[in-house]
Amino acid sequence: MKPSKLIFNLLPSILTGIAGILWPIWVMDGAFDDAIIPAIGSFIAIYGGFVANIVWIYKNWDKK
Repeated sequence: MKPSKLIFNLLPSILTGIAGILWPIWVMDGAFDDAIIPAIGSFIAIYGGFVANIVWIYKNWDKK
């Protein structure tokens, strides 16, 4: 995989990884008080996006 393509593909993983680390802090700080649906939606988007991107990178690692 070319370096520029690798950076382009890793950027979403880095961003969702940071958000995944910060999500429990947001919950403890009360960002989702009285709003369970946005809390569940953000959890699924953050962690699902992270896992999906890692799987996509793994499957496309050797393709040019």
